[in-house]
Amino acid sequence: MKILKKVNIMLAIISLSLVIYHIFIENIHAPDYALFFYLSVVFLLNGIELIKEGNKGWAGYVQIVVAMVCSVAAISDLL
Repeated sequence: MKILKKVNIMLAIISLSLVIYHIFIENIHAPDYALFFYLSVVFLLNGIELIKEGNKGWAGYVQIVVAMVCSVAAISDLL
């Protein structure tokens, strides 16, 4: 699971750099469905990582459910 951890770190760095760019440099004009798809990927990968690490609790499952909700929101925005 080292690759999944590296991918999650890269996604976190991309998210942080986009937020800093949006706040301090220029507004990012992205459609809502693109943001929801990005969030669904981030939450899904984080949830899988938490489940595979064997952390006790519901955090991984909750993140997978949130990823599904974000996916549904993105798909409904496209329709």
